[in-house]
Amino acid sequence: MSLKINFLGREFINPIIPASGTFGFGYEFKDLYDLNILGGIALKGTTLEPRYGNPLPRIAECPSGLINAIGLQNPGVDKVVNEEMHDVWNLPAVQMNEKKFGYHPTQKPECLLERIIIASTNEKDVVLDPFMGSGTTAAVAHKMGRRWIGVEMGDHVYT
Repeated sequence: MSLKINFLGREFINPIIPASGTFGFGYEFKDLYDLNILGGIALKGTTLEPRYGNPLPRIAECPSGLINAIGLQNPGVDKVVNEEMHDVWNLPAVQMNEKKFGYHPTQKPECLLERIIIASTNEKDVVLDPFMGSGTTAAVAHKMGRRWIGVEMGDHVYT
């Protein structure tokens, strides 16, 4: 069963997105939680200029619980983009011309595989893809002058 959703023209693998302000920038949780299973991450609110938030006290106890008034404390957009988002790649979804042999649910964009292959191999090295799926890794490896071995099994495989 697919949990994919489309929101404002953007496809997400599922609707599980931690609430803004509760998950920081995401990387703070990467050692505790597999971020790849989330549909996305809603970053905490960010303003053009840094904001230090409201003065203390920011939290007050009341009969129903707590009231907070942090005041959108954040480092500003420049710091978020240049420092907080340091290991985020902004890549396009798989393009239609990359799906010429049909749909595969976990197909990766060629530009992502190019980055991985460049970072981890040299020309003429062998790239192993033990879960070949749509064969994109093999196709990109071949284009980049790498030899490749692909392994796939199941009723959907043709030899």
